Amino acid sequence: MQGAAGDVVSSTNVLIYCDLIIPHFVSTDNVRLFSTIICHAQLGNHQVQNVYYLPVEKTRFQDIRIELLVSDGGSAAFEDSKIPTKVVLHFRRV
Repeated sequence: MQGAAGDVVSSTNVLIYCDLIIPHFVSTDNVRLFSTIICHAQLGNHQVQNVYYLPVEKTRFQDIRIELLVSDGGSAAFEDSKIPTKVVLHFRRV
């Protein structure tokens, strides 16, 4: 299924962006891409297969902005918005 603003997430790549990390190059773009996941179904756990610790830009923060987008840049829409989306972040001191 092609990703678009009104599509239900199914077997599609979902790009996870986070304003906390330092921008890095993905292809030719300098972006704050945290990770990607492949959603085979709308419901259930979708886990990042390989955990990478990315450098953070902020040492103090109150809010973290996380965006879930499909490959074409549209919002990863979920059919039932009453089901919460939970993102777990791991931090490591270096």
